[in-house]
Amino acid sequence: MSRLNGVGSVTPFGDHYTRLMDALKQSSATPDIAVGRVDINNVQSGVALALELGPMLAKASEKDDLIVDTHNQMFYDLINGWFPAYESTTFTDVAVACVTGDAVPVDRERRFTELNDMLDRGVIDTVYYRQEAAKLGYVFPEDIGNRANAEFSARNADQFADRTDEELGGEEE
Repeated sequence: MSRLNGVGSVTPFGDHYTRLMDALKQSSATPDIAVGRVDINNVQSGVALALELGPMLAKASEKDDLIVDTHNQMFYDLINGWFPAYESTTFTDVAVACVTGDAVPVDRERRFTELNDMLDRGVIDTVYYRQEAAKLGYVFPEDIGNRANAEFSARNADQFADRTDEELGGEEE
């Protein structure tokens, strides 16, 4: 193997490739954020992010509907056709419903700050707080509400007892 005479650089090929990619991106209306070129101001502003991703998300949502419908039908056919016919297995009271999540990423840190502020100000209760935290990926045990209330009551009872002991000088009356 040897180098071709007269070719000293591959820069023209790289420039041609970059020009082709830019033309494809422009003709498909793909925003910079979708290919990893992100302006931090757009990411931090939910409105700017939604405006920039809007055209692409509109196209994707049409495809998502088709994909969800296809998967729903596939699972229906499996549960009601394939498994009873070929696997001799039936699933009673089982229904599968495919759903898609929000296409715009959620700023988890900002969302938790909002939730904590609303909880501290009494705007929301702990049940709603846990529901919203579950949407962000957290999994809570079934009895977490009772356990948290019991812990809170025990902590407050101890604080009251400590204050009483302090005010009475450690003596019981």
